Amino acid sequence: MHFSPIAMAVIGTVLIACGLGAVIQNLILTAQTTVPFGTIGSMSLSVSFFLSLGGTIGLVALGSVLTSQVDTMQGSGATHSEAYLVGMPIIFGLSALMVVPALIAVIFLPAIHLRGGQSAAATVTGRSADPTDGAMFHSA
Repeated sequence: MHFSPIAMAVIGTVLIACGLGAVIQNLILTAQTTVPFGTIGSMSLSVSFFLSLGGTIGLVALGSVLTSQVDTMQGSGATHSEAYLVGMPIIFGLSALMVVPALIAVIFLPAIHLRGGQSAAATVTGRSADPTDGAMFHSA
């Protein structure tokens, strides 16, 4: 079966996006559960920052590998499409190799139970989360 470089890029991108989408939200929720309630905002910002930073570094690294591969192929007489047809599998293969350490880290994460039993407001105020007792609605 022969795929065009564009179809191959779309298929690979969809597969990567599905994998990240299934994992990222769970990792963020796990991180939010492990920190004290008052620092959830700072932790969420840190996670977002490092996700963006990692994405930027990965994009630059993989982009430079693809550019180098395409330039080398075109220098040897390949067409633009042929160069990308050879370069894209290399990029997705490198992406798969970069996922292996992350997958190992996720597998060895300890089991963390979500916070339960009290609402966020009750955790902050120290009052009951039961709306029938009226404790959340009385002034201190």
